[in-house]
Order: sequence, then C-alpha cells, then structure tokens
Amino acid sequence: MLRAAPGLLNLWALLLLGDWLPPAQYGVYSVGIVAAGFASSVVFGPLLMAVVSQHAHLDARGEREAYESSFLSLTIITALITALLGLLGYWLNLLRLEWIWAAVFPGIYNNIQELLRARIKIFSYGISSLLQSVIYLSAVYLIICFDGSVGGVWYAFSLSYAIASVMSAYFLGFPKIGKPDMSIMSSTWGIGFGYVLSTMAEQLMFLGTRWVVSVFGNPILLGVFSFSVDLAQRTVGFMVNTASFVFVPLAFKERAKNSDREFTMVLIRGAAMSFALSILTFFVLVGARELEAIPGLDGENFDTITFAIVSLAVVLNRQKKLIADPFAMAAGQPAALAMGYVVGAIITVPLAAFAYQSGQWRLGELAYPTGYLLASLVTILSLRKTLLIKEAS
Repeated sequence: MLRAAPGLLNLWALLLLGDWLPPAQYGVYSVGIVAAGFASSVVFGPLLMAVVSQHAHLDARGEREAYESSFLSLTIITALITALLGLLGYWLNLLRLEWIWAAVFPGIYNNIQELLRARIKIFSYGISSLLQSVIYLSAVYLIICFDGSVGGVWYAFSLSYAIASVMSAYFLGFPKIGKPDMSIMSSTWGIGFGYVLSTMAEQLMFLGTRWVVSVFGNPILLGVFSFSVDLAQRTVGFMVNTASFVFVPLAFKERAKNSDREFTMVLIRGAAMSFALSILTFFVLVGARELEAIPGLDGENFDTITFAIVSLAVVLNRQKKLIADPFAMAAGQPAALAMGYVVGAIITVPLAAFAYQSGQWRLGELAYPTGYLLASLVTILSLRKTLLIKEAS
C-alpha cells in the first residue's frame, strides 16, 4: 500500500496538471521535467546505478557502513558541484533557475532512497515516497487555485524532493559523512558509468522523440504525446516498477547465495506478474476515459490511440529493465544496454522525424514502441553468449 500510495498521489497531480494546462503549455512543463531528470541521471547515475548489486555484495563482506558513508559523501559532493555549475549556467543565461533544482534535489533523493531499497526497507522507502508525493500534490493544488505558472510547478517539484530527502536520510540513521573510501567505491564506477552510458543512450529515444514531435510536429501534438508518456509511466509503467522494487533486490540476494537459477526465476515471476497488472491498468484507464469519470482523461491532452501506443513502448522498456538489465548488471556488461538503445534510436528517431514531417504523425508515434522493441532485442542478443555460458556451467 505504501508503495502504491505515492504513485497514486503523483498520478493525481499529473491529472490535475493535464486538466489545467492546455497541450502547448503542458508540453513545455513536461519537457523541462524530463530534461532535468536526464541531467540528474547523468550526474548522479555513476553512484545510483550500482547500489543494488554492490550493496548486497559488500553487506555480505561486512562493509555496508563504510560503503553507505562513502556513497552519501560522494552524493553530497556531486550535488554541490552540480549546483555550482548550474548557477554558472544561469548567470550566463544558458539555464533556467528552476531546472537546476529540478535536477539536484531529485538526484539526492533517489540516491538515498536506493540505499533504503537495497536494504529492502520497504516501509521506510514508502513513507519517504509518500511524503514527497503529498507535498507535491498539495503544492500543485495551491498553484492551480492561485493561477500560478509552469515555473511554480517546477519549484514545487524540487521542494518536495528536498524535504523527502531529509526523511530518507533519517530512516537510514543519518550515516556518517566523511572522506569517501575510494577502495570500496572503485568497483561502483565500472558498473555505474556503464549504466550512465545506457541512460544517455536511452534518452536518444525518450528525449529524442519529443524533440522530433516539437520540431516536425506542433506544440499541441507535443503536449498530447508528452501527457501520454507521463501518464503511462505513472500507471502501466508503475506496475512494472513496483515489481522491480521487490523482485530485483530479491534476485540479487539469491545470486549472492550462488543460486543463478533462482536469480532467473525470481525475475521471471516479477515480469509475469507486472505484465498482467499493466494490461489491467491500461483498460481501467481507457474505461475511465469513456465514462468521463476522471478529470484530465476527458480533456484535450488525452488521446486514447496515442496513449495505447505509448503504453506499449513503456511496458516494453520497463520489462527490459526488469529482466535484461539485471542480467547485464550481474554479468558486468552494462554496455549491452547502451548498445540496444543506440541501435533503437538510430533506426527509429529518423523514421519518426520523416513520418511527422510527412504529416503521418500516427506512424511517427508507432516509431516509439518500435525503438524500445529493437533495444530489447539487441540487448538480449548481446547477452545471449554470456547466458549460454552460464547455463553450460
């Protein structure tokens, strides 16, 4: 329940914004959040991406406290450097001030939350998530009531993560902050940087497709497409994320016991369960649209066909992250993930651009799930040799 409640509250905030903002303005808001999220992933990713696999390994060796202290110290250093560079960009009129905090505070929050996730402290993780979503939803209500601006929504977004970060640190017991032990963190970089490359490659489609819509489409198409993506991430995609939250750490716990078969079976069970829930969620939302039962779904930002196409893309990508990504992490081959996204983007983004330029925007939308399907296939083929060797052994 604690895992689901924050997602529902963030979904509520999204629907309020979708009902309040016209498509053109919603597109501006959404692209700003996505761009800040991308910057945050690149900056904090080298630390974040390796936590689940490294924490289980180091905990078994009795080095958990040293690892967590070093991890949080490096997180704070990264945040300070990012903020200073962002303020320089703001001073040079290259960045908006709201974007800086929308990258820094969620980055800190996500890193701390990942430690709670690695400890499998589900209750603590859920309480922090709930606090963030309550603060953000309340702020969105106030902004709408007082006829605020998109910039105000960005500030509310950042503030909610800043406050929730303190709560997450409290649940960790405020580990000591000091000079990072680089010998403990050394194995993190190889995994983490590889996943950052994967994230950057993934953004070739995630941000690249939005760029295509904005350049070759129009602001209304961008708003509708962006709303569908955001909605799908928080609904059908959320179901897969929920499974990942539980099943991926459990799988690595099994692997730490030298049980590769159980590692695989745990991931497969999580994938099957989350896929069924995603399908059910999609039809519930479409039904709510037809009944005009939920504000935001009956407005001009929501298009059923666009949402169906985007939902397919989101489920494909999240299932890949649930099944293929842990295998790449376990095999120490994060480059396989980046390769998949690069191939998918190289083929689909130009096709989407051609389709939108030709006025065939439905075909342009179909390029989105096609790209994630290609990314999944390439990743699986890249890992196939490793998997076969494991089976043989």
